[in-house]
Amino acid sequence: MDVPYNAHGGRICFSNVPRNGYELENDEYRSVAGFVRDAGGYEKTTVPLEEFRWADFFRANIPLPESDEDFASAVHHGVSLAKGELAIGFPGFVGPEGKLKQQPD
Repeated sequence: MDVPYNAHGGRICFSNVPRNGYELENDEYRSVAGFVRDAGGYEKTTVPLEEFRWADFFRANIPLPESDEDFASAVHHGVSLAKGELAIGFPGFVGPEGKLKQQPD
């Protein structure tokens, strides 16, 4: 079962997740994940906690952005990563052609 992650990549229990999204701890990698999705790196799905999974993927592969320039670079790099082989199996994976790939059952 997937569990959410905090802003430092540590897993947290569902009981510790705020009821409202605006109460979540700021996580630059969740922000990167959202911008990557908006840029076409992957598609939004109905898979629970998809943004946490993508954020943790980016956390493991992209240095923490410390400026606006770093953030823009992280998003650009994130789009490439999201469409690459390392991301196969992630919810909303579109592959290099940008078309949603069926997720395995």
